[in-house]
Amino acid sequence: MIIGEALKRLINGTQIALSIGGNTVTKTINFHYGDHKELTKWIADKKSNKYPLVWWVINPYFEEPDGFKNVESRLIIFQSTEVEWFNSKRVVKSYDEVIEPVWQKVKGILQKSQFIDILGNLPSKYKIKDEPSYGVNTDGIRLGQSDFTTKGKKGTQSIALDVVDGRIIELNLRIKTNCI
Repeated sequence: MIIGEALKRLINGTQIALSIGGNTVTKTINFHYGDHKELTKWIADKKSNKYPLVWWVINPYFEEPDGFKNVESRLIIFQSTEVEWFNSKRVVKSYDEVIEPVWQKVKGILQKSQFIDILGNLPSKYKIKDEPSYGVNTDGIRLGQSDFTTKGKKGTQSIALDVVDGRIIELNLRIKTNCI
């Protein structure tokens, strides 16, 4: 919880200029954290301007050397989508126009903070997986690696109440939460 709140102070409300359909649009990045229950409540509570959303999947275990907290982390970037889109449209509308620029912005925020270190060597610092139509599959089974599950109807409902595309980023953080 402490780590999620520190990350929220850094990321939530950050403005980003996105090129959407050839036009520059300024969006606000939302940030929150928790498990699937919390995600469902957050999405239901937020009536508009939910996306882009950066979600930190809560990890209750961390080590605390030298006033820093070391934690294995999973961030998920969500963007609203249409389940009917083909990948050729999805890659432009969700990934190129929103998810990738948001990821680059968030990565820059984390790298620039004097109170955060991303542990590991450059090739292994970030483990990234794109999840189109996150949580939706034709047989109703979610294939992603997160701790979330779905009970939606086959191929019609997403893990996140809304139909979303996602990017899962796994990284190890060393963070001094009381300084953020």
